[in-house]
Amino acid sequence: MGCLSVKTLCKGIAILFFVNFQGLNVQSNETTAPPPFTSSSATESQTSAHSTLLVTTSSSSTQTSPQTPVTTPPASTSSSATESQTAAHSTLLVTTNSSSTQTSPQTPVTTPPASTSSSATESQTAANSTPPASTSSSTSAHSKPDVIRNLKVTNITTSSVFLRWDEQTENIPFFKITWTVDDINENRTSSTFFCDITGLTAGVNYTFCVTAVIKDNERESEPSCISTYTEPDVIRNLTVTNISTSSVFLTWQEPVGNRSFFKLNWAGDKTIGNASEITNTSYNITDLIAGVNYTFCITAVAADNSTEGGAICISQYTKPDVIRNLTVSEVTTSSVFLTWDEPIGNRSFFKLQWTDVETNRNYTTSSNTSHLITDLISGVKYTFCITAVAADNSTKGETFCISQYTKPDVIRNLTVSNVTTSSVLLTWQEPNGKRSFFKVKMNEDKPNGNAIETTKPSHHITNLTAGVNYTFCVTVVTADNIKESEPFCISKYTVPNMIRNLTVTNITTSSVILTWQEPVGNRSFFKLLWTGDKTIENASEITDTSHHITNLTAGVNYTFCVTAVTADNLGESEPFCISKYTGR
Repeated sequence: MGCLSVKTLCKGIAILFFVNFQGLNVQSNETTAPPPFTSSSATESQTSAHSTLLVTTSSSSTQTSPQTPVTTPPASTSSSATESQTAAHSTLLVTTNSSSTQTSPQTPVTTPPASTSSSATESQTAANSTPPASTSSSTSAHSKPDVIRNLKVTNITTSSVFLRWDEQTENIPFFKITWTVDDINENRTSSTFFCDITGLTAGVNYTFCVTAVIKDNERESEPSCISTYTEPDVIRNLTVTNISTSSVFLTWQEPVGNRSFFKLNWAGDKTIGNASEITNTSYNITDLIAGVNYTFCITAVAADNSTEGGAICISQYTKPDVIRNLTVSEVTTSSVFLTWDEPIGNRSFFKLQWTDVETNRNYTTSSNTSHLITDLISGVKYTFCITAVAADNSTKGETFCISQYTKPDVIRNLTVSNVTTSSVLLTWQEPNGKRSFFKVKMNEDKPNGNAIETTKPSHHITNLTAGVNYTFCVTVVTADNIKESEPFCISKYTVPNMIRNLTVTNITTSSVILTWQEPVGNRSFFKLLWTGDKTIENASEITDTSHHITNLTAGVNYTFCVTAVTADNLGESEPFCISKYTGR
């Protein structure tokens, strides 16, 4: 690493002390020794001399060195595979060669103990009153440091990365990290084997180079480089529009920084869909299911097709589909019963809304496919609308509507007045609620009769037959001319007509015979009344058109009156009268 390690230095000093001590005891009379040689082979030799010492270190090639003895204390040489230790009494010569064959004449110098080390062999020498000399097989006195190893990038975010590399075997004061942004070179230094780089731009491909620097920033290793993309930033303002039963339209804004394309994923109702490599900031998703809650997620992807930013998600229900076959049944004066079929797809519940002609609005909800609506006004046209709603209580499908009149209420207090032989006057009170007009029917004792329409609560009926029992029925009708109230009916006889051609025959002192013709129209029976000599007599319920009257007083003037009567015994015609004397 360009300088001695502490371990090697301590080891060399210990050996020097040991050799020096042994040399003083054993070789006090020797003055000259041949130079010892230390190599990186797996052999170990130790030589002790009394006066001179020559040390030559080689790691990879042959060396030939004529040496000149120098006066020196003991020297030490150490290697990971081999250790050679040589101690001399007076002189030391050090020669180092790491890569080729060298012949070096050496000049003896007086020096303190020296140590030599390398990855295979380290040689250390010390000159007279100079610091220890160091030699490495991988780095010479003027060579570059080793290239860093295993450069890695971790903890990648939108604005930072974390660089890490292996520790150097050399003593590296610091490392230089460089990268380029928009043609501008950026750099940073680190005294450790890692560095957190911040302030980067999202979604950009960066190349980071790390070099080892030593000797007052004068020597640098070859750079070790690695490229990586920062994470793209998240998209902004993701919105869902144009929601239908089977599609949605997504729009969003570009993320801060760079990106290559977008990935889109969605899931809902046990289905999963995706669309990759979207380059625009909008996308129309189709073939969805109605009334389903979908979650749509969009991620920005860098140009390496693998570095992705954070996902932005949004959930949205598709519109529920429209209901089918809405019908109205069981219509009364105040309620209707609605039924319908389920829509295609999903729904949470149904919203029912109804309005009348005065735009009064009411609504309720139902989870079933039928509903009884009450508290309505009779004779009013209502529009009933049903909408399927999703589980978010806000996403609604198309509305299906149907219009229907409630049944009008019945009229009140129908009466018959001004009864004649051919006409009656009907009057009544308005029903509760609304109505359009009235229908008046008369059946003349028949199941079906003619219908008369009127908008007023009274009607004068003419061209009737005398003495006939009529049933008059009045119903209320809505404006669609379809819905009718229950009928309100009343029966009444028209007044019978007067009998015709009343005559008196077979006159005796105590009796007469009356005959007449039937009246026009109908009658049930006849009433006969006669007066004379301050007496009044009558005979009721005569069904024939003649009657024999007896027990009269002779020579008295009698007045005979015949009246036609209806079956209810209430309607009577005008009397037909004739006067006649009995015989004397």
